[in-house]
Parts: sequence; C-alpha cells; structure tokens
Amino acid sequence: AGYGRLQLFAAAEFAPGFQGVAVYQVEGGKASVEEGVQAALQQGFLRYLASGSVHLMVDAGRIVMPIGNFARRYPSNVNPLIGAPTSYDVSYPEGVVVNGKVSLFDYRVAMINRPLANGDWVPVADEAFRPAIELGPTPFTGLRIGAYFTQGPYLGRSASAAIPGGESWRNFDQQVAGLDLEFSRGYFELQGDLAFSTYDVPTRSDIARGKAWFLEPKYTWTPRFFTALRIERNDYPYIQP
Repeated sequence: AGYGRLQLFAAAEFAPGFQGVAVYQVEGGKASVEEGVQAALQQGFLRYLASGSVHLMVDAGRIVMPIGNFARRYPSNVNPLIGAPTSYDVSYPEGVVVNGKVSLFDYRVAMINRPLANGDWVPVADEAFRPAIELGPTPFTGLRIGAYFTQGPYLGRSASAAIPGGESWRNFDQQVAGLDLEFSRGYFELQGDLAFSTYDVPTRSDIARGKAWFLEPKYTWTPRFFTALRIERNDYPYIQP
C-alpha cells in the first residue's frame, strides 16, 4: 500500500517588518489509518520583526508549540528520521508568542490554546488559553540551556461524562516545568529535554505526577550522511475516562 504527503509553504512581506507565513499539508493513501485524503493548515501566522538593534519577534496565529526542545525543530531537513518523543505531540496551537534576546539570554513568552501533552496518554484537549514561557542562556557559541513552564486546562468536552457533577473540565489543570539542552561542536550535535508534570485528575484527591526525558545525539559524517539516535524514558500519567 502506498502513502503520500505534500507540504506547501508560502510567505510574504506586506511591509517592512511585517510578514505572513502559511504551511499547508495534504496526505493520504491506502497505507493511511484515516479514510480518504487529509488536508489541513498546519501553520498560518503573522509575524512582526523589530528593526534596528532590538532583538524582538512576535508571531500571532497558528504557530509551532513555543516550548519543548523537539517541537520547534520539526519538521526539519537536518533530522527527518526520528519521530516525536513520547512525552508530547508535535502540535500547532493558536495564540501569540513574543521572542526576544537580552545579552546572553533569549526568551519566549506566549499565550496558547493547547497543552504540551501526548494525546495517547491524556484525553484530547479543547481550546483553553494558557501561558507558556521559556528562558535560556547561551554562555558560549554551541551551547544553550533553557527552562520552560506552562499551566492550564488539559481536558476537553469529551471527558465531561467522567467529571463529577458541578465541576467543569476547565477546573482541572496541568503543569509542566522542564529543561532543554542544545549543544554542538564540529560535526556533533546533542539535543535533550527533561520535563516534570502534575495533573489535577477528576475523582482523585491526590495529584498525578510524571517525569519524562530524552537525549538525542547526532553526528554528520559527510554533508549527506549522518547518524542520529534518541534515548528516552517516559513516566507520565495515563489519564483516560
């Protein structure tokens, strides 16, 4: 059975400092678990780039998840062989993210409508805006260490039947705090992520806690040949009605 995927990318500059970006994907075939052809707008946002020496960029619309090591480097032509880690999906929430840099520190401050989670472990979330922030120093070229945090509702209407009367799915929060690592020297690259999570779970008085991490070394032997590996452990809670 065959399977095909087509990704279309378009960008334009409307005025100095103002841009628009869209990424549209079409996929399908007999090897797909879905019936028919699936088509969706993956990303579509407006971008503002500050002029001069101010390091500031603002994206608004359907964006890449702004926190976590893997999400912002997918899809990537430098590492297309290893899929997403088990701790969270690669998702495209809607919201606003401000990217900036001050001295050795870069930062991302966002308001997004989706949680950082894997849909295989928790129910599918409905839209509920939440803050997300990441801050990281680059002490020298080739090394960056970042810390991130997000908190907000992670459930949806699909879980309403399992929620006690008088409660709403919006009353149950997820918290994720994590560290990510980027290191490169010569032809060697290392990516890493460590995240701690807590979940308010309907019908449970205690907090569900989890931890997940991965390390992803990569070495480029020639311009067109590389070796990459991911080592990961996921001890996240499994939460389903």
